Amino acid sequence: MNWLRLVLILAGIHTIIAQTPPPTAPSKTSPPSKKKVTKPKKPQKTSAQPPKEIPMAPPQIPDFPPKSGPANEVEQKLDGALLSLLRSLKSGGAIKALADASANKLPTPGNRIKVDITVINPSTVKDIETKIRETRGEVLTVLDNRVFAWLPLEAIEPIGALPNVWSLAAVRETVNQK
Repeated sequence: MNWLRLVLILAGIHTIIAQTPPPTAPSKTSPPSKKKVTKPKKPQKTSAQPPKEIPMAPPQIPDFPPKSGPANEVEQKLDGALLSLLRSLKSGGAIKALADASANKLPTPGNRIKVDITVINPSTVKDIETKIRETRGEVLTVLDNRVFAWLPLEAIEPIGALPNVWSLAAVRETVNQK
């Protein structure tokens, strides 16, 4: 019997034997029942299919401002902080410009800003000083071709438009200035 069981196990029929009840002696009163022996269902093979790809949305191109660089000759002369301040002044008035100056940590007492003006020709510094005073600004120091002054916010553009001005830069407070 052991060799038969071994053959059946190797043939994969061992499950049929395990599931069938042991034979019973036929009774004399009842006819023998004919039971169909059913084969066990084979386990379904799980196919190793790759997961379905989820369609990706096309990459979004960010909307950049149309023009972030200097737009004209005056804006080309300004440093980043003054350029931002001038644009805020033009688009939202003095309140927006003061908020922008505060965000850039620029002191603005009396709605004025401290600037460093570089002049092309040192002989024209006196003309620049006169223009600063005409725009209600205050000249602090003159060093060769550089003028340090307090300018009203509205005077940034007219001073920058002067032909002898090479550049304007905002002066930030340092630890020693406090």
